[in-house]
Amino acid sequence: MRLSKDIIFYQLSKRYGVRYLKDNDTDTEFMRPVFFTEKNDPSSCVTIIDSGDIEKIMKKELSREVLLICCGKAPDEVNILPYPAIMIEENVASGDVFNSVQEIFNLFDEWDEALKTVYYGEGSFGDLIDCCDPIICDPICLSDNMFRYIGFSKALSEERGLTSTMDNNRLPVDAVNNMLSNQRFSRLNSMRGIYRTTPVGDIDGDLLFKNIFNQDEFVGRLMIKLSVDTDEYRIRYNKIILEHLYSYAFKLYIKYSSFNKNEICLSGLRVLLQEGLDRKNVDEAQWKKSLEENGWEQGDRFQLVQIRPNLRYDKKMYAPYFSAEIEKRWQGCVCFEYQNRFFVFINRSKFSNPEKIEFKQALAYFLRESLLIAGLSRVFSDISYVFCAYMQTEVAFEQGVKNAPTFWYYNFNDYALDYALSNCPGALEAEHICSEKLLALKEYDDKNNTEYCRTLLVYFKCRFNSTEAAKRLIIQRSSFNYRLERIRQLANIDINSEDDVFYLMLSFKLLKIDNG
Repeated sequence: MRLSKDIIFYQLSKRYGVRYLKDNDTDTEFMRPVFFTEKNDPSSCVTIIDSGDIEKIMKKELSREVLLICCGKAPDEVNILPYPAIMIEENVASGDVFNSVQEIFNLFDEWDEALKTVYYGEGSFGDLIDCCDPIICDPICLSDNMFRYIGFSKALSEERGLTSTMDNNRLPVDAVNNMLSNQRFSRLNSMRGIYRTTPVGDIDGDLLFKNIFNQDEFVGRLMIKLSVDTDEYRIRYNKIILEHLYSYAFKLYIKYSSFNKNEICLSGLRVLLQEGLDRKNVDEAQWKKSLEENGWEQGDRFQLVQIRPNLRYDKKMYAPYFSAEIEKRWQGCVCFEYQNRFFVFINRSKFSNPEKIEFKQALAYFLRESLLIAGLSRVFSDISYVFCAYMQTEVAFEQGVKNAPTFWYYNFNDYALDYALSNCPGALEAEHICSEKLLALKEYDDKNNTEYCRTLLVYFKCRFNSTEAAKRLIIQRSSFNYRLERIRQLANIDINSEDDVFYLMLSFKLLKIDNG
């Protein structure tokens, strides 16, 4: 990270007595320090120079600007230098100054790296502010257009008694009313750039602030509170800190499209779901963290719903509206778009709605009033299943619209057998299209060391002859009848249903179960 002269000057002033020998208005940012020699070209670098060498550098024609740091008393002619220059007013070895400047660069490299980690690592706005603690002692605050503290530094927290729970940290009502009735406050909301102002409201002392806009709409503000004795150099330093911090705060807002904590958590969940649909390996720890941030758990049961316009009504679909409406209406869901498709990811374990009705009924009401249709996946728990769930919604639409064009939603389970017959197994794995009843029975066997799958298969192979099946299994007929009743209870299997029996027999084949 390159640094400006004001950053270096302020940081050096905390270690040594310093003053500007030459201070110009350049915005140049400089690279790490070098020692001056007559042979090297220190262009764009911080250049450590002994006072006795000032005349030598004045004779050199440098192609670009440099920042000189002079150790020892400089000659009067230094004023005609075209470069900014800082003098160390103490008797300090040039090697010590060089090391100090290196440490300053290290400090700011670490700061910038920390900001990047927050941005790329799904961090929060509060995390951005926390990154600033090593480089600035003045209180920093980020607020939104609803007068909420989104993030604040430890210094401001101690000064104002704020807690770490951001959502509750609103300005007092009387202070908000005071601001809204003040014309100067309205003007502040439209200002761009960095400004110093005496604040409106309950904050004492001047502020440096920079507004955050989204498509020309004021959405928030970054502020640094100045102390009464703040000098010019500290203000210049703070402005640079504010500008760099703003660049990350703005990018993070664009990334999340919100300052709202709940919305940001949902945004993180959307990213993981989209990665799952791209068949990327989703980090289990990140998935668990994202679920916990939304009040969900890894053992919860999920379902993917794809929503499309109902072509019977020539209805177009405005995804942003429906996304906000669904998430507002139903607790336990998140909406997102993927490859021009609109999806609702439902947590069936946490789903609730004001009407207190079952999910499918609530979905049907919503689809009818919105003139939309939906395809539903199976219920699942593992994020690795999400791509299969996506494929299931596609199959539900493909088979459902063809077979029942007047329905409002299509459940994959209702069309899985048709899909199996036409694809066997096609793009999906066998366990993703075979009978859920057989999967449930197989899972019970695996957990409890029972033989209900084998019992059912033998029963089928014996053409539903209980006596013959009991003989082949080498058990008494009463024991066989008990197993058969348990199978009905555990998996809700109807032996008298031709579709059930056919689907189960096909599923045995798909799963390659043949231990009869």
